[in-house]
Amino acid sequence: MDFNDVVNRCLQDGKAACIHWVSARNAQDFDEKRGSEMFDVHDCIAFLTNNGAKAVGEAMNNQFKKQDLTRTQWTALYFIDQHHKISQKNLAHTMVISEPSVVHLIERLENHGLVTRTGDPENFRSKLIALTEKGKAALDALFPIVEAFNKDGTKDISPEDLDVFKRVMAQIIHNVERISDCES
Repeated sequence: MDFNDVVNRCLQDGKAACIHWVSARNAQDFDEKRGSEMFDVHDCIAFLTNNGAKAVGEAMNNQFKKQDLTRTQWTALYFIDQHHKISQKNLAHTMVISEPSVVHLIERLENHGLVTRTGDPENFRSKLIALTEKGKAALDALFPIVEAFNKDGTKDISPEDLDVFKRVMAQIIHNVERISDCES
């Protein structure tokens, strides 16, 4: 496996692959230079974005523990509220998670009395998800936590830098989606 293979594998498989491939190869495997730069896992976008997402996700989950919810559950409640009623399939697409994952997520929310599932009158195979009053109250209780978390998480970062961050992340996502589409 050469340098380009390792970089492509990292881009495809994320942090775990970066760590695996870097630790699996000895130092001389990485002595191949690309211009004047050597590969460093800490510069791998898969490693960087995964570490950032993990840190933010864990910190947010710690904030939500007080409400006995996770950030994923909060995100689902948020999108359900935004659509008033949404199909499981559209919720999965909106949240960028698999349909089986959204089914389990909805089951947990339903067991907590936060959402209801009803048949879609326009498509008998589809279920529509809506918030219950308890779900609306939970969402309302979490908004101040999310706002404070966002404020604290972006402290000492200028609005201009946040805009740059958002544009760069959007471009990275676009680029890696194109890579993924080319390989499918």
